[in-house]
Amino acid sequence: MNPADTKLKLLTDELKKCIDPFYFIENYVFISHPKHGVLKFKMYDYQRNLIASFIRNRFNIILKARQLGISTVVAAYALHRALFKSNQNILICATKLDTAKSILYTIRMMHKRLPKIFSYFNECVSNSVTVLGFSNGSIIHSATTTEDLGRSQALSLLIVDEAAWVRKPHSLDKIWASLRPTLATGGDCVLISTPNGIGNKFYELYKEAEEGKNEFVAHKLMWYLRYDKDWFEKECKDKTPREIAQEYCCEFLGSSANVIPIDKITQIQKDVTINSSLIDTVNEDYVNIYKDGNKENSLNVMFCDVSRGENAVDYSAFNIIDIVNKQQIVDFKAKIDLYRYANIAVKYSFIYNAPILIENNGVGQALITSIMTLYNQNKNAKIIINGESHNIADVKIICETHYKNISELFESLIDYNTFNIIEEELDVNDFNFYFYSDDLKKSYVAVPLSLLDFFCRATNAVKGFTVSGKSRDMEITAIVNMITKRKVEIRLPRIIEELYTFVWKGNRAAADNNCHDDLIMSFALGCLFISEMEKNVDLDFSTAYLTGKPEIIESTVDNVSVESKKFDSPTNNNNNKFKKEKEEFIKNKWLLE
Repeated sequence: MNPADTKLKLLTDELKKCIDPFYFIENYVFISHPKHGVLKFKMYDYQRNLIASFIRNRFNIILKARQLGISTVVAAYALHRALFKSNQNILICATKLDTAKSILYTIRMMHKRLPKIFSYFNECVSNSVTVLGFSNGSIIHSATTTEDLGRSQALSLLIVDEAAWVRKPHSLDKIWASLRPTLATGGDCVLISTPNGIGNKFYELYKEAEEGKNEFVAHKLMWYLRYDKDWFEKECKDKTPREIAQEYCCEFLGSSANVIPIDKITQIQKDVTINSSLIDTVNEDYVNIYKDGNKENSLNVMFCDVSRGENAVDYSAFNIIDIVNKQQIVDFKAKIDLYRYANIAVKYSFIYNAPILIENNGVGQALITSIMTLYNQNKNAKIIINGESHNIADVKIICETHYKNISELFESLIDYNTFNIIEEELDVNDFNFYFYSDDLKKSYVAVPLSLLDFFCRATNAVKGFTVSGKSRDMEITAIVNMITKRKVEIRLPRIIEELYTFVWKGNRAAADNNCHDDLIMSFALGCLFISEMEKNVDLDFSTAYLTGKPEIIESTVDNVSVESKKFDSPTNNNNNKFKKEKEEFIKNKWLLE
């Protein structure tokens, strides 16, 4: 083979390699850096992931922080597609024509810096401010966002930059209605934007994509994918909390005043981001877990908010909170049926030794019934979780009753059971008495499933937490106080997204339109629980005793160290008191048969 043929073969082989967009971009695409001049484009992992998604999926929607180079990677992908696929009709549009032209200019400069061999096999035949065309029939053109954009065209690739910021009178709703038919022949679409509040078409499409309700694949790209904490703090130095949340933390902000100040939310988000390596996700159970959360002295409770099932507007959710160390350690959020919810709740109640507190509205009662059904179907079954054997009878539901202390409560149980309504011997350690609330006029006690029905009959207790206007106001007051003063630590990211759209609607705190507050309300119940417990120091100490905690514990009020008062278990006193009566009843039981 002569040298000319050898050279031609090598060039042909190299061009074949460039059919791979990753190879082409990282070996032949050069970009302009503001400080370092012209550099070879070495992509970050998140940019490579985007290219892979563009190849696999027709529709991609990107919610991004600023200064991540998303427009650059999209420009490189568009250039590769135009060069290596024939007859591609690629449209780049933005709210301002100058922005669209800027992306096309980036593509033009990338093409200009390519080796001449690329022009030999695919010549540039049209080169203007708004159009770049090639001899293989492919064309890239730029335009501003108007309602008749792309009409009567068949597009191969549509790129919309800053899609959330389309200005009136041309809303993205109308533009999308015009553009969607242009992709009907198999064209692809990439929507890119920083967030711009809620209620717009970009917000709607992104949220639907997150929930798997439309054809888009959602990508959320945060600042920490490229930059470190020092860069972030420097960038945020002169920014308002709303600007930080919107431009760097990819948050859709509510249209009204936030219940929790935005600067508090962004600080929490920063802390959660820094500790993101300590977060695990169990996709099949819809849970996130803070790995450093389950400490030796933890006292965990699961707080549940229940929706109406798979087709409900809202989600079902729970938070497991360590009420001693005051931190979130598990969250769950999903649209699933109640029986599946009951299974997941029972599983994580076992794993974290967390009694379950459920708002006992209609659907809350249905969840309690589902858990009881699960118990009745598996009374004698051993459930294996993480290699450990459990009995479902040991799962505890928190109930409301009117007794002010554990001694009074347990005496009543023994008294009610005088004639062996249940055969097993009662033990005070079967129950977790948390506190009596003077404000709610109720006490809260964790009861094993095996004793739940008996307990409720014996004490006139109510399963779960009774929701009222007063209790809801107390929940909101508690969550605002505890989050703003950092009295309880949020460790997981999903609730933060809800906080950004948790707003005041008149005098009522609620999720903004088309948003959700399911994790917030279950977390608020936890904050109220901790807040009421703090007001009842003595009862807090008895809880510590009953759950095997040290005799000397720290009071949650004014950080005063107080010695807990150890008391005689009513089990011994009352069992002796009624022993003879029970024996007498058993002896003469035949009289009642």
